[in-house]
Amino acid sequence: MAKKKKNKILKFPERKEINIALIIALLIAMYLIYTIFAYLTRGHVSIHEVRMGKIANNNHYEAMAIRDETVVYSDDSGHPFYYTSNGSRVGVQSKIYGLDKAGSLTKKLKSAAKSDSKLSEKNLYDFENTIKTFMEGYDSTDYSKVYVFNSDISDQVQKAYNDENVSNLEGDISAAVTKGIYHEYMPANTGFLIYSLDGYEGTTIDNFVDMKAKKDIKPISDLRKKNKLDVKEPVYKLINSDDWKLTMCISHKVAQTLKDKPSIRIKFDYDGSTTTANTEIKKIGSKEYLILSLSNSMERFANLRFVSIELLINQQQGLKIPNSAIDTKEFYVIPKDYFLLGNNARDLGLMIRKTEDEFESPEIYYATKDSYYILKQDLGENPIIVIPNSMNTFNPASTLVKRKGVYNVNKGFADFKIINILYSSDDYSIISDDGSYGITLYDHIALDGKSIKNGKIIY
Repeated sequence: MAKKKKNKILKFPERKEINIALIIALLIAMYLIYTIFAYLTRGHVSIHEVRMGKIANNNHYEAMAIRDETVVYSDDSGHPFYYTSNGSRVGVQSKIYGLDKAGSLTKKLKSAAKSDSKLSEKNLYDFENTIKTFMEGYDSTDYSKVYVFNSDISDQVQKAYNDENVSNLEGDISAAVTKGIYHEYMPANTGFLIYSLDGYEGTTIDNFVDMKAKKDIKPISDLRKKNKLDVKEPVYKLINSDDWKLTMCISHKVAQTLKDKPSIRIKFDYDGSTTTANTEIKKIGSKEYLILSLSNSMERFANLRFVSIELLINQQQGLKIPNSAIDTKEFYVIPKDYFLLGNNARDLGLMIRKTEDEFESPEIYYATKDSYYILKQDLGENPIIVIPNSMNTFNPASTLVKRKGVYNVNKGFADFKIINILYSSDDYSIISDDGSYGITLYDHIALDGKSIKNGKIIY
């Protein structure tokens, strides 16, 4: 019987296939880990976007007003009745007040029926202007304006009633004047009428410092509240001129800023209005005082001895950057005539003398009409420049200057740009827009210029 043949099975080694997807996943994971590690371990650079802005120093002052003013006193005793409202401009024929010796006529004038009183068109016009002025200058944080507004409206209402009462009782007034028991008073000259005293009357340019330091000030808010006047009692105050002055103590820095300015613009905090005032700096003792001379706006502030104002100086507008972004570097200022075209006329550069003369094309950081600014570290210490078409050389070390700048990071790395500062405060600077060599609107700059190096990769 024939033997069966055994089939011989040969085992081949298994073929290991490379898992491409796994390798790619591992590489991506390694890259992510490296990126996260690099991000966490490197210094972060904060970025600031350049915007238009302005800087105005805090030049707010509580200025003391000096006016040509006269306090008018009664020449007789009696019961007063006031014809003219507070804050009115009066002439020599204007009736300010009447003085009733018996008091019966004054009582009759004050108690005349008001129910049938009608407001004239002028009354309505005055009300409208007062309300409009209050609304335009309204500030919810300054309640003093409400008191002033209330006083102004009350005066106008009382004036409207008084005018009608005087008209209705004209016959009684004439009879009392004829009998000599009622006398009407007019001012000695034209001026602006105020029915209050603040205790600083008599203040002049020569004594305003001492007057301001007075401790025994006794203001009288409304002289009209007295029902009876004695001889030589104050009745009203008359401001004789539209010319007035504002005085304030200023720092030496502000005094130096203003010393060559014959006039400046100021803003009144009360209503935001502005005007121009002539300036004078006066030194009294160890302190410096600014005296502003004005010929307008007096009427609006006639009731106030101290006026809040802002000096509109050192206001600059332009590209606004934080001072923390500013760094300083040294530059060679090299005449443009020493530059030539190299690398097949593609690049502008300099011929630098070393072992052999070599053409170098350093970055130009700034340009004037005659010169280029080259960063010192780009050329090194005491480079020797071969002047084109000449055997002479030039060492730019004598031209070395320091210039301020910021780091532009628009392209992902720190690129130092020279800036021209127009004005600086403690925290910010206003710079000019210098086009291709400088910083322009919406550029991104490093916020901390002292902690970054030129050329550093940012992202």
